[in-house]
Amino acid sequence: MQHRLGGAKGTYMIPLYEPAAAAGDAEAAYDIAEIHTEAGDKRSAGLWYHRAAQLGHGRAAWHVGWISEERRGDPQFAERWYVRAAETGLARPAYLAGMSMVRYGCYAEAERWLMMAWEQGIVEASSCLGRALHGLGRDHEAVEWLRRAVERYAEFERERYGFNRLDPRPELADLLMELERDEEAADVVAKILQEYPGHLRGNRYAGILARRRGDLGTAAKHFEEIADRDRDGRVGLALSEIGELLAQVSHPHWNSVTG
Repeated sequence: MQHRLGGAKGTYMIPLYEPAAAAGDAEAAYDIAEIHTEAGDKRSAGLWYHRAAQLGHGRAAWHVGWISEERRGDPQFAERWYVRAAETGLARPAYLAGMSMVRYGCYAEAERWLMMAWEQGIVEASSCLGRALHGLGRDHEAVEWLRRAVERYAEFERERYGFNRLDPRPELADLLMELERDEEAADVVAKILQEYPGHLRGNRYAGILARRRGDLGTAAKHFEEIADRDRDGRVGLALSEIGELLAQVSHPHWNSVTG
């Protein structure tokens, strides 16, 4: 049944689909949901999407998860429906399921769905794969996936998630610093700050890296840039410590006087 009327008039065709839907035809149930959507009846559409999803319709399951998330429902409820949609071979809900699993620390499960999404062309899955592999302790693999994410960043979907929030560069810099690969981290941080001079994490990482190499003045500059956005007190504490160290450098006999 490929031809149906749009808008409210389309509801007259619902009886043609109902026998098949009642017999367990997921596609027919999904078509009824679509007709209600076109007619602007969200409540009836939601009921039929849910029924079609229960019958195994992948796109309906994706829709149920998506609507739940949009309405700020239980995230794990949405995740379960994304998984059911992904099991039918759909890449985007596989990515959404994997992203949700990473959020809740289910890294091994996430890897499966994120890899599936990547292999089907969802490039932003590379960033989440990096996080999942880091969570699994496979840090060298994680670095490679995050580098891949940086390379493909311009292709990430922007409309739903926001361009900056999915930027994989801070994640990559953080991991490189954790692995004490400071030169590589500094290169990534420099590119972030070149594009966004006031970037919170970028300045924090630049300050930490400068402090590690003994450049206290540069460290202080970066920490001061974000001091008014410091929520946990770490930047203020770092500035205080740097101030004391700079005072010692400025006054060579400071230790003997205060000791």
